[in-house]
Parts: sequence; C-alpha cells; structure tokens
Amino acid sequence: MLSTIQEKLKLIIIKALADVYTNDSPLIDSSGLYDISDDNTNEKFIFNSERSVVFRFGIYLEKYLQKDFCMYNLDCEYNRSIYNKKKFFGDKDGIFPDLIIHKRGENNESSISTNNLMIIECKTWWSKGKTDVEKIKDDKEKINRFVCKKDVYKYNFGLSLIFKKTFEETLKTFEWFFDCENASICVSIKQCVLKNNGHPGNGVDNV
Repeated sequence: MLSTIQEKLKLIIIKALADVYTNDSPLIDSSGLYDISDDNTNEKFIFNSERSVVFRFGIYLEKYLQKDFCMYNLDCEYNRSIYNKKKFFGDKDGIFPDLIIHKRGENNESSISTNNLMIIECKTWWSKGKTDVEKIKDDKEKINRFVCKKDVYKYNFGLSLIFKKTFEETLKTFEWFFDCENASICVSIKQCVLKNNGHPGNGVDNV
C-alpha cells in the first residue's frame, strides 16, 4: 500500500519540479552566474534565497496534491507540533522542515503515522558545501529523525533533493528515506528515465 502511495508522491513531486523549471527557471539557472559588481556602488549580483525556490515549488506541489492527497496540508517551515514547539526527543532547539505533508493538529499516538505523510528537505546548487554530500549532510540527519518510528513524528516518507541548474540534474539528486525496523535507510535515485527528450513540460516516467 505504501509503495503505491510513494509512487503517486514521486509523480506529483516530479510534475511540480517540472513546473518550477518551466515557469521559474530564472530563480535557479541564472543565480550567481555573473559577477556584476559596480566599483561605484560596491553592489554585486547575489544568489536567490533557497526559500524563494522552495516557495514556488510548494505552490505547484500543492496544486498536484489536490487530486489524491487533498485531506493533507502542505506547510513550509512549519515549526509547531499541535501548539508546542516542533522538536525531537532530547533536543532543546526547535526544527523548521522545508516542506511537510501532514494533517495539522493531529499528532495523537494512534494515528500519527497516518497523519504525518512526508517531509521534503531542499538545497540549491549554490548552497554552502563543496560537494552535494556536504550540502545535504544536515538535511539527511533531520529526515532520518522525522521518519524514525522510535522518534516523535514517525513520518512515512522523507525526500532530500538539490535544485540543480537543470530539471534533469535535479531528478538525479533524489534520496528517499523510510524507516525499516526502526533503522532509517535511504535510497538514491541515480538514473531517471525521461520522455520526449526530457523536456520539463513533456512528462516524466516514475523514477
């Protein structure tokens, strides 16, 4: 059952990403490519914030979630658990997941795994870190805690992705997380099968 849900979520996420790269590519592909500093103003072209990209991604994602997941809420940097601070067991600091698909205000033990569907953590190609592994190190640790059935939130799925310069490159950064016998595991997607030469607007096979 969960595999069917995961396949639906994959397709929805891919469609949302395709819309980002079709409609909002200037947020990504031109960011930081040029140094246009002016000696008189000392101004310099800067990178777009990660939040600006995730916001657009979330807009498209919510649209596609309406068909099969309309009973869930999609929230960005949602830092509450009911009316308390969202945090892990043993932690003092709060946490701010990039995107979560969940049911707000429903964290009772009997239904928490049903209500907490998915967490998505995003990075950009210009995020800090020399390699992709360095960029997502903290994100992977966070996702592992979210999907762990021994921790507090018990999400069904986690996804880490990096917004690369192209849609096709971004798909290759997908790492899915599940809890398996109380030990989180991740599955990297190394190859994506594209239709119609892989253009974002043309549709994609499930990966």
